[in-house]
Amino acid sequence: MWSLGLLQMDFFYRRKPWYAGQFIRMISPKFKPTKNSVLYFSVLLNKLKTKLLSVLVRDVESMFVNSSIQLPVKQGKPDFELMDNFIAELEAERIAELEAYLEVTGLSDCELT
Repeated sequence: MWSLGLLQMDFFYRRKPWYAGQFIRMISPKFKPTKNSVLYFSVLLNKLKTKLLSVLVRDVESMFVNSSIQLPVKQGKPDFELMDNFIAELEAERIAELEAYLEVTGLSDCELT
């Protein structure tokens, strides 16, 4: 489930149900998200921040419910496989860049403490 902090309009993913207070809203998905789809949706949801910050807190829920995000689709349904693969590719690219950097700087054999 995602939480929406009404003061900063930031979305955060929570693995387990929880309760916070009056300045938090919870968004429950109607699907079982994967690790990568959580990342994909979190970015999309946080793109609504500017729009949500433009209204009064009392109007945020209405603005959110009436907002839309674009998803990749396949045969008329959200393409979760594409989302998972996209995030996995980004992660692999970043890890490769980091490993190359560590190799060049001589830090690839370091042990973090």
